[in-house]
Amino acid sequence: QKQMLIEAKEVEIAKDATSKFRYVDARKKPAYEEGHIPGAVWIDIDAWSKGFSPPIDEELWSKRLSNAGLGMDHTVIVYATDIRDSTRVWTFLKGFG
Repeated sequence: QKQMLIEAKEVEIAKDATSKFRYVDARKKPAYEEGHIPGAVWIDIDAWSKGFSPPIDEELWSKRLSNAGLGMDHTVIVYATDIRDSTRVWTFLKGFG
């Protein structure tokens, strides 16, 4: 059974299980620019939060996900400095994925 959430130590196992994975960096932009996991995409969590308020524009969300290189066939690995930010991104992806 595929697990929705995994621990950091399980990331390598997840990567080996699928070639279609994406890292999503949910930290603030300066932290991302200072350094990030190679291939990670940065998302503007504040903009995503504003866009998640009702009424939800599904076309806008589809565009956001596409612009971030995220598709329905990807395994997404989210990381952030603050676990609340990771949780928010997970909630957004769960709502539209």
